[in-house]
Order: sequence, then structure tokens, then C-alpha cells
Amino acid sequence: MKNNNNIMKTTYIFTGLFVLLAVYLVGYIVLQSKKDINNTYNKRQDILAQKVVRGTIYSNDLKPLAMTKLDENNEEYRYYPYDELFCHIVGSFDKGQYGLELAYNFDLLTANSSIVQEVVAEVNGVKLQGNSIKTTLDINLQEICLNALGDYEGSVVLMDAQTGDILSMVSKPYYNPNDIANIWDDIKNSDNGILINRATQGLYPPGSTFKIFTLGEFIDSHKKSYIDYSYNCEGTIKFADFSMSCSYKKPHGNVNLVNALSNSCNCAFVNMGTMIDAEVLNKYCKDRLFNKELPLEIMYNKSQITLSNSDSEFIKCQTVIGQGETLVTPIHMCMVMSSIVNEGILMKPRLVTEILDSYDNVIKKINAEKYDQLYTVGEADILKKYMREVVTNGTAYRLNDDKIYVYGKTGTAQISTAGKADSWFIGGIELDDNTKYAIAVVLENINENTSPAIVVTKEIINSLDK
Repeated sequence: MKNNNNIMKTTYIFTGLFVLLAVYLVGYIVLQSKKDINNTYNKRQDILAQKVVRGTIYSNDLKPLAMTKLDENNEEYRYYPYDELFCHIVGSFDKGQYGLELAYNFDLLTANSSIVQEVVAEVNGVKLQGNSIKTTLDINLQEICLNALGDYEGSVVLMDAQTGDILSMVSKPYYNPNDIANIWDDIKNSDNGILINRATQGLYPPGSTFKIFTLGEFIDSHKKSYIDYSYNCEGTIKFADFSMSCSYKKPHGNVNLVNALSNSCNCAFVNMGTMIDAEVLNKYCKDRLFNKELPLEIMYNKSQITLSNSDSEFIKCQTVIGQGETLVTPIHMCMVMSSIVNEGILMKPRLVTEILDSYDNVIKKINAEKYDQLYTVGEADILKKYMREVVTNGTAYRLNDDKIYVYGKTGTAQISTAGKADSWFIGGIELDDNTKYAIAVVLENINENTSPAIVVTKEIINSLDK
């Protein structure tokens, strides 16, 4: 009997280990295997490439953005019909993989073929055609956003707030992926980060765009009294050993929360900051994706905030107006704005809607899905209302349009003592009930007393209205 008990215990142990191993393998296949295969150091890619012709990357209307062609020596090469237009988001294949070329490497090197087709291809010594992907990228909108950037370095992200579809993502400086082999030495020796997708990897001080978080937390922590807030702005607010000023030290007079945001009154926001617990503000920001992984398939950096009650008053005051040590990515700011546009709901950012076989039949659909609820409906409505005043009576007045409902927040983030800054605009653009965009624009290293992000955004809005 004792031996039977031991046998049964041993059987249970090994059965449990087998079940755990099976669960691990299934989890690995579902969650991790594609990521590991997409790793550029994985030699399995080379094996797949020997048997499969890399598939096509399409726009949202099935125009090829990246495709495999044959040169005069019958050698395969990757061709990008729109040259530099999609270089960062679609990416490139030669000299390392970037963008969607990397994120969907496994899918593009996988052929949805039958055993018979594989045998025939093997016998005839030909390759199978890899699967293709249909993206959310809109060629017209991409051209509009890139042209609006002009000669500025920076980025634009434009999202459909109701679906999460990324319609346009541009970054400058850029390069032509068709010429990357010829310009590789120049790229390697350059210090302007030409390969960096500034929309997802660029980390910037948010400037006054951060005030939507300070405002949101102030309202959240003063639910019964925020509506009565007032402050007499004299242009400068003084502390024991330092002072903070509004732009040009201009007094704004007596302001409420709406006026404070629309005029981007630094003094009022510093005053609000004295009434907010630093660690509560830190948590409020973390709940809105600071210091967190983002649901993105392409390479990105996390937005960063470090704020605690032990920080100096100077750091706290700097932080609440978007200076300090806080850093954000344009895609993160666009995602936050999209949740405000969409009644507080953040839809998962989507870059690909379908995986297609070699005959363009749909193998897999990637549906729009909710990712998180960043705000309640009421909170989102209040922020929309206040940001609308920024456009109708505030720092973004040049965006006021009778036909298009626009709201948002401007920002100028000082980056040097030589009068240089980054220029921001984040906002919502509503054409009708079924067309609602979120946008983030950032321009690098501009003169501090200018607001070119507004000019870029205006050009984009004007093009949307046509």
C-alpha cells in the first residue's frame, strides 16, 4: 500500500509538472514566440527568408508602402514607393530593421500556403509568397502632416480617437529607405538621430501641455471647491529663495481655472501646485500612462515623471508647469488626448487591421479594442470645455474655426538658456460625430517666443477641412 501511495504521489508530481510545462509552452507561443522570432539576432529569420518572399506592407486603402522586387540580376530588394514619406513608421529592411518592418517581420516572412503549394515550390526551386499587412496609415494625411512640418525637426501624430487607428505618424529629420545602403555611413556619423522615430522614441519636456494633468488632479482633489478657484496673477509669484513668472512676466489679473488654462498662466498653476500633494499628482500621472508600458508594437520610450513630497519646492513648481524633470513622448500625449476626445476611453493604438495572404484574402482581422478608461465621462467633458477656451479665447486662438471644433493645449518647453525651446500643441479635432481626431505636434529647438506648433496644426486642420 505504501508503494502505491508513493507511486501515486510521483504520478501527481509529474502530471503537475507536465501541465505547468504545457501552460508555459502555450503562453510562450501566444505571448513571446513572435517577439523572439522578430529579434534581429534570431537566425530563423534567415531560414524563413530563403523560402519565402517578404510580403507587402499596405496603406489603409491597399496601396503598397513597402514591397519586394527583383533587380536586373534577379536578386530581391525591398522597395518603398513613397520614398521618405513613411520611413520611420513603416521602417526599412536593409542595414537593420525598423518600424513595422521589424514589428511584423514574422508575419511578412510567413506564407499562408498549403502542403501541396509548399511541395510544388520546393520541387521547382521557387519561393512562396509571404503574407502582407494592411495598415491604418492614410497616404493623404501622411503627406499633409509631413508637408505641414516643413523644415522643422520634430513629429506629428494623428489618431482616430474612436478606433485608436494611427492615421499619420511623421518624424523629421528623415531619410529615404530606398537609398539607405548608399547613405549609411552618413547616417552612422550623424548626430541628429535620423533613424529615431521622434513620435514614439523622442522624449521631450512637455512645457505647458502638462498643465492638463495639473489641472485634472487639482479638480480631482478639490471636487467641491475647484469651481470657485481664483488667483490674482501679477506676472510673477515669489517664494523664499526663488520666483516663477508668466510669459514676458505679463500679469493676467484675477483668473479662474478656465482663464488660467486658456492664458497658460504659470503663476496660477504654481499656486495650484501648492495645494496639490506631490505624490498624489505623481500617481495621477502614472494612472495616465507615465512610467508605464504602452500598448504599441513598434519601438518606443516611456514617458517619465519623478515627483515626491521630499522634492524641493522649486522642483515641484517646475513640474506643475511642465518643466522640471518630466519627459514625454508625442505618442503618449496623443493617446491621452484621444481618451479625452473619446469620453475618457483610450482605444488601443492600432497600426495594422488585417493580415493578408498572397491573394490578398484576409487571414486575420485585428479589431479595434478598448485599452483603458483614463477619465470618467464627466472629467473628459470638463477638460474639453476648458481646452476649448484655449482655442476660442486663449493661446491657440489661431486655431479657432467655425467649421471644425478644435480644443487643446499649447506648450513651450525651455531647453536651453540661449532662448531655445520645443513648441507643442496637443488637442482634439472634431469634424462631426463620426470623425474625431487626436493630434500631438512637437517642434524642436525653435525660438522661445514663437509658437510654430500652432502654425503646423493650423495647416493640418485647413487640409482636413477640404
